[in-house]
Amino acid sequence: FFQFHAYIHCKVPRTKCEKHGVLQVEVPWSIPGSGFTLLFDAFIMELATIMPINSIAKLIRKHDTRIWRVVNHYVEEAREKEDYSEVKSTGIDETSSKRGHNYRTVFVDLEESKVHHSTVVRTSRATANGWEKFFFSFSNIFKYKICKMCYTNH
Repeated sequence: FFQFHAYIHCKVPRTKCEKHGVLQVEVPWSIPGSGFTLLFDAFIMELATIMPINSIAKLIRKHDTRIWRVVNHYVEEAREKEDYSEVKSTGIDETSSKRGHNYRTVFVDLEESKVHHSTVVRTSRATANGWEKFFFSFSNIFKYKICKMCYTNH
């Protein structure tokens, strides 16, 4: 499966609109801008659950920005369908990697043990700003508490 390169060549109908410019008909086998078929998108998304994006890019011999475009499309689509109305308690943790230069803030539903937001920022100050933006945009759904999570080694 996928051991040979396959290309779909098709003259996609176009129209020129004075207001929007040149527009193309959406094709049934691909999302706009992907450059891959829906089946290959699904393959990329499966790989993304078990390996880094750079490894996927090397495997399929494409630049990682093309892979990120596909992943971001489906993640945004899934995020739009998320329902946070039942979230009652949220844990927030900040962590750093690579000698303290990369920070990530993770927001977790403590009752469901589910990550409902994660953000990557460059400084601890930006982490605080990201937390404030997240908290205030979702403050209406937090009914009980927000707490800082702490990890301990046993």
